[in-house]
Amino acid sequence: MKNNYAILNGKLMNDTLHNLNINRGSKEKLIDINNQEFIDFNSGLWNVTLGYNTELNQNLKQQFNKVLDQNLPFLDITSYTHSIYNTTAKKLLDFIGIEDYENIIYTNSGSETLEAALKIVNVVSNKDIIISFKHSYHGTFYGDMTISGLTYEFNDSQNLDTDNNLLCNFPESEEEEEEMLNYFKHNYQNIKAIFIEPVLGSAGIYFRSIGFYNNLISFCKKNDIIVVFDEVATGFYKTGQKLFLNHLKEYPDIFCLGKAINNGTLPAGALVINKHITEKLEHSKIEHMSTQNGNILSITSIYETLKFYEKYNDSLLDNVNKIEKLAKDIANEKSIDVRCIGTMIAVPVKSENLYPIINVLRDHRILVYLYINNRECGISLFPNINIDPSRFEKLFKFILKKLKKYE
Repeated sequence: MKNNYAILNGKLMNDTLHNLNINRGSKEKLIDINNQEFIDFNSGLWNVTLGYNTELNQNLKQQFNKVLDQNLPFLDITSYTHSIYNTTAKKLLDFIGIEDYENIIYTNSGSETLEAALKIVNVVSNKDIIISFKHSYHGTFYGDMTISGLTYEFNDSQNLDTDNNLLCNFPESEEEEEEMLNYFKHNYQNIKAIFIEPVLGSAGIYFRSIGFYNNLISFCKKNDIIVVFDEVATGFYKTGQKLFLNHLKEYPDIFCLGKAINNGTLPAGALVINKHITEKLEHSKIEHMSTQNGNILSITSIYETLKFYEKYNDSLLDNVNKIEKLAKDIANEKSIDVRCIGTMIAVPVKSENLYPIINVLRDHRILVYLYINNRECGISLFPNINIDPSRFEKLFKFILKKLKKYE
């Protein structure tokens, strides 16, 4: 049957990676219209961090009913206020747990959050150059594409202004970390901001040492360079802390959230800014607004998801660290190259084996994602953060066993 909806995913299309018609979910499983169950190690493209979670969804359903019983599914946040706005902002700031952050700006997605961050950077700094990384992914909104290395191939068709954007190689060694720091030391007068995806998720799970991030942020702070962290993919436990920045001693001025902020329930995102940026914005002329920023149901979903995270915080942190250890130990035991931090896992494979491996795993009812960059390709695994470790262990061993036959 012909579909009458389309998506713009490289071209106009409505075919999908796994070609499955999904009917419902349960924990880490997706169940299709033929009642076949599939393990979702794609995790809803990283949104459904808590899996298809009955407890959370019942909580959301109950709170949505309360909102709808008031006949108030929508308010214009520029015209009215509502208690949920500030209650949720405080809840999120408490979750972050770092005093320097004091304001939340609501958005509808991670891409929109990055777009807002770009506008802020351009308003509060009069320097020239914005730096990001060649294999980063920051969304496909107009501004996002100028800093998003993985979508750079589409820039020519969009007539984007990239004159003041510099895409740098992501460091792959301590020597390259030092080279980047030296570049900043010699060029800081012209650098306006740096956008950092602390784990390059779409490119295949690349990340650098905590010391590198701390040193880079520290230097930027001392030299009036704005640091923006894109935590849309890394946020909410996936790297073994609540947020990646919780690994650090030095913190970005701005960071961007989306995806797992409400377990993918409704379009939602948030921009978090520190006191320094807040003070600059109070004296700047800027506008970023869509009518759905502040959608009450979306913000309610953020609040309820944060309550869920708070309730299970200790067990989630423990579980993610168990998953990371299992993944590394199993890969080491089988002598297979794996990059892993928390529940973000990449396994490089030969290009000719990529789709055969994905298809074989799907035939065994295991769904994984893929990554492709100009150096390599492979499969990406993003299990939900509350998956039972023994279940993950069994499944991961099976995946590597199948992969070994090809590689």
